[in-house]
Amino acid sequence: MIGKQFPPDMVFFRTTPFEWLIVIVWLGSIYIISKQSKAENPHPRKERYSHATVEQKEKEAARKKSKPFTSIGKALLVFGVCAFVTLLSGWALEETGQSLAERFNMGGVLFGATILALATALPEISTGIASAKIKDYEMAVSDIFGGNAFLPVLFIVASLISGDAILPALKPSDMYLTCIGILLTGIYMIGMIIRPRKQFLSMGIDSIIVTIVYAASVVGLLFIK
Repeated sequence: MIGKQFPPDMVFFRTTPFEWLIVIVWLGSIYIISKQSKAENPHPRKERYSHATVEQKEKEAARKKSKPFTSIGKALLVFGVCAFVTLLSGWALEETGQSLAERFNMGGVLFGATILALATALPEISTGIASAKIKDYEMAVSDIFGGNAFLPVLFIVASLISGDAILPALKPSDMYLTCIGILLTGIYMIGMIIRPRKQFLSMGIDSIIVTIVYAASVVGLLFIK
């Protein structure tokens, strides 16, 4: 959002300073998270077996039951193949999504924020379901929020490929979606701090608020020229 306020001719080595700033902030956050994780659990293996809580024991037992691979090599191979398939599928989704949006006479922004967003979120959905089954909720949260935190880093890739200033050329709809992303993330951050235990329709209060805000924001896209 700050980068949008600057002129589009601020291009140095096919990028703008803002893309590099995003990369630096992301790398710094990963470093801080790793340090914090080590400080909270300096002896993870020892703590796992000597001071494990009931929830940790259940998680470990569920992980052992659902463990489909017998070797690290096989797991890495399957992981790499799935990642490559996901890469190709992402390109195919973009191409077919643009075609479908034109045939249905839907705006590219509206189609991207709804149907295409749902399709590209399928890996996170499947990972979240698998994590919930083994009671590893941290993996689900880190996959969703960590993925969203990493995606802005790709602006530098787009800038290097095109040689244009990506962020200063953002449209009002892009700024609108950026604000919505910040708002939805902020709601969940408040939920993580307050930790409300009441549920409605098997969802927390924060999830219900996020659903309402997201639905309202999609309707708001119809009024953006």
